[in-house]
Amino acid sequence: MRYTTPARSSDTSMAPSGIMSKSCGAPSARCRSASRPLGSAHATPFRRRRHDGRARSGPVGCDGVDRPRTNRRAGARGPPCVAATRAESVPQADRLDRRRPVRSPVQRPRRRTPRAAACFHRARAPPARAARLLGAPHAGVHGLLRAAGRRDGDRLSRGPAGLGGAPVSEAAERRYDVVIIGSGAGGGTVAQELAPLVRDGRRVVVLEKGPRLGDAEFTGRELEMAAALYADTGGFLTADGTMTLAFASVYGGSTVVYTGTSLTAPERVIRRWSVPGLDHADIVTRSERFAAQNGVHLLEDSLINDNNRLFVEGGRKAGFRVEQFPVNVQGCRGSSLCNLGCPNQAKQGTNRVQLPRAEREGVEVVTRAEVIRIGGDRSLLVRVAARPRGAKGGPAEWPPGEYRVRARTVVCAAGAIGTPALLLRSALPARLPRLGHGFTCHPALVLVGEHPRDITNDVGHPKSYFVDRAAEDGFVLETCMYFPFVTAKSLTGFGASHSAMMRAFPRLQMILLLACDRAVPGNRVGVDRAGRPVVHYRFTPETLEALARGTRAAARIFFAAGARRVHVPADPPLITASEADRLDARVAARHFLPGRVSISAAHLMGGCGMGGSTADSVTDAWGRVHGLPWLRVADASLFPDSLEINPYLTIMALADRVAECVRAEVREPVNA
Repeated sequence: MRYTTPARSSDTSMAPSGIMSKSCGAPSARCRSASRPLGSAHATPFRRRRHDGRARSGPVGCDGVDRPRTNRRAGARGPPCVAATRAESVPQADRLDRRRPVRSPVQRPRRRTPRAAACFHRARAPPARAARLLGAPHAGVHGLLRAAGRRDGDRLSRGPAGLGGAPVSEAAERRYDVVIIGSGAGGGTVAQELAPLVRDGRRVVVLEKGPRLGDAEFTGRELEMAAALYADTGGFLTADGTMTLAFASVYGGSTVVYTGTSLTAPERVIRRWSVPGLDHADIVTRSERFAAQNGVHLLEDSLINDNNRLFVEGGRKAGFRVEQFPVNVQGCRGSSLCNLGCPNQAKQGTNRVQLPRAEREGVEVVTRAEVIRIGGDRSLLVRVAARPRGAKGGPAEWPPGEYRVRARTVVCAAGAIGTPALLLRSALPARLPRLGHGFTCHPALVLVGEHPRDITNDVGHPKSYFVDRAAEDGFVLETCMYFPFVTAKSLTGFGASHSAMMRAFPRLQMILLLACDRAVPGNRVGVDRAGRPVVHYRFTPETLEALARGTRAAARIFFAAGARRVHVPADPPLITASEADRLDARVAARHFLPGRVSISAAHLMGGCGMGGSTADSVTDAWGRVHGLPWLRVADASLFPDSLEINPYLTIMALADRVAECVRAEVREPVNA
C-alpha cells in the first residue's frame, strides 16, 4: 500500500489550489502609465510638452507656468507646484509651530509612489475596506492581482547588503543554538523534535513570518480568511501570470489551510529520485509515526456528503479504482471550511499538535518575524512587523523592529518558494548552481458537472476520495468543494456559459484535477532586484496532455454519476450528456495552453533538491546544504522532483530526519 490506512475511527493538500486570483488581461493604457516607477526610462510624472513640441524645463504648475523642481519640499504629496501653493497659503508662524512626528530609527521614510502603485498597496488592506478599494478608479486587476517581482520600481529600502534597512544596534542582537525559519509541516516538526534540547539548556527559536490567530478568529468568510492566512491573499502569480500559487503565511503554515489528506510517498517516486542515503522504508516508518500522532484515519460515513458519494458512484461506473483519503482530523463537524482554516479546530496541523508541544517544552516562537537574509557568519537579519490596525492575529512576541540573530545551526523551513528565495538573497559563501531549480507544483484545475437536483457539497468533509492515475496517465482526481468566490474564478471562460454554471451552484458536483508535472530546466524560483520571490514556470507538452486526459476522465465520472452537462476547458466549454461519446474530440491539449484556462497550484515542491553533489542538488539526504554544515533545509523544497501526492506526511518525515541530525550535532561540545 502506498498510504497509511488505519482502521476507521468513531471519533469524529497542503494549501488548496482554489484560493487564488484569476489570471486576467493586461491593464489599460492609463493604468500602465500610472504604475510606471518614478525614475524609469518611460516615466514622465510631472513633465509636459509645449505646443511647439519642446519639453518644458521643469514641472508644470497648476496655472500652466513652469517652475523649477526645487520648489518641492520633502515629504510633500502631489505635484511640486501644489505643495508650494499649500505652503504659501499657511502663515509662517503657524508653519513653524507645527510639530512633525519623530520617526523611530528602524523606520524608513515614506517613498513617493505613482498613484496606481499606491492603490496596489491599498489593495492589500484588510477585507473590511474591500468595497471602497474595488470602487477606487485605479484599483483594477493590475493592483488586485500581483505577479510577484514584476514591478521593478517597488524595492525594499537599502540598508546592510542592500536588504537590511536601518543598521541594527547591539541591543537588538539575540543568540540561539538553533533557529528554525517557518512553522509549517517542516518547521513545526523540527521544533517539536528539538524540544528536548531546551531541557539540556540549549536555546531554540522558531521565526514565523505570519501571524498567530486565535480560535475565534477563524470565521470561514472567504475574502477575510484568505487575507489573514495566505501569502498575497492566495493570489501569488507566476512570473508570466499564467498560474496562481497558494501557500499560507501564518502560525502553522499551510497545515492550517489544507484539507488534512495524509498519504505516504509512493515507492516508485522515492526510487526515481535516486538520492544517496534516502530509503523508502525509512520514509514510511517516520510517516506512520506522525500519522499516529496526528490522528490520521478514514472518515466515518456521516461525514461523506453527496459530492463525495457521486464521485465514488461515477468513478466506479466509469471503470476507475476509487480510494478513500486518510485525513488528520479529530472531532470534525463537517463545516467544509478546511481551506479557510478549520473553525472547529478539528484539523490536526502543526498549529494544533507539534508547535504547542514544542512551546510547552520551552521552544520560543516569534510570529510576524520575517528573515530578510542569512549571513555567512551564521547571523540572520530579522524584521519583526507590528500588528496592522484591524488585522487578525495577535501582536508579535518581540517588539517591532530589526534584529540581528546569531545561531549555531539554522534550519530553513519557509516552503518551496520562501526557502530558495531566502537563500538566493543571502550572503552565503557556498557555490550552489542548482539553488532554486527543479520547481514542481502539481498544476490543478477545478472541474464541475451540473446535476438535475440539488446536492450537498457544502457540508461534510470536502475531500474524502481520489482516483490515482499518476503512474499510468500522469494525473490524480480528487473530490473537492469550493465556495462561490473561488468557484467563479476557477471556471474557464466568461459570459453566458460561465453565468449559467454559477447560477446552478447548488447542483454542482466538483472534481479537482492535478497534473503530475516533472522538474525541467527553466522551472525555478528566483528573486527580483528587491529580493522578492519570482517563480518561473513553463508548461511542458506532457503536463498539458496530462491535464487533457484528466479532464476527459473527470467528465466521464460526472456523466456516469448522472450529470446532465459539464463545464470543462473546451470550445465551447459546456458539454451535455448527449455528447459524452465525443469527449476525446472536444477536449484536447490545445485548450490548456497558458492563459486560456484558470490553472492554480498548491503542492509547491523543489528548489533545494536533495542529491549527491552541487552538480545536481543543493542539499544531501539529511537536508544539509552542500558546503555549509551549519545550514539545513526541512521543507518541500528538498524534493528533487514531483511527489505525485499530497506532500504533508513526506515533509514531516524528511524534517524528522533533519531534526535527528541537528539534535545530535547541537549536543556535541562547540569545539568538538
